[in-house]
Amino acid sequence: MRKEGFTLIELIIVIVILGILAAVAVPKFAGLTKRAKISAVKGFAGSVRAAMNIVHGKWLVQDNSSIDNVTLEDGTTVYVCLNKTNQDHNCSNNVSSGYPAPDTDGIGAAVDYDNDTFDVDNSNSGKIIFYYKGYKSKNSNKNCYVEYDYSTSGEGPKITVETDDCE
Repeated sequence: MRKEGFTLIELIIVIVILGILAAVAVPKFAGLTKRAKISAVKGFAGSVRAAMNIVHGKWLVQDNSSIDNVTLEDGTTVYVCLNKTNQDHNCSNNVSSGYPAPDTDGIGAAVDYDNDTFDVDNSNSGKIIFYYKGYKSKNSNKNCYVEYDYSTSGEGPKITVETDDCE
């Protein structure tokens, strides 16, 4: 009389094969979350750069240095900084006119950022920081953000990308 089922040797062979597959597959997928967050932050930084240049170009075409906003094709109004400081929009007079203001009505409106992915900090004068969700403070040990800095001198705002600790 023959009993149905697997022998101990067959079960051990299957367990060994599964162990080998797991040892090969786990390292390949272990860093995917971190790489996805880094890619999201870098992609968002590219959007900030593109939006900044589109708004500045559109402002230049308007040929009026007193206009403090630009209307995009989809109807979104984006506030820009002029040579004078605009306290309502966190502007600084150190940077050339016509770039999006460093707040949610300026560069935030231009990139139409996603509240589910990025937290915003515009408490620093002349800066707005888009933190990847869960990385709220620049002073914390975690650095995963895009900073749009209008307070530096030069031709345009400075965009800084930090992905050191995106986990």
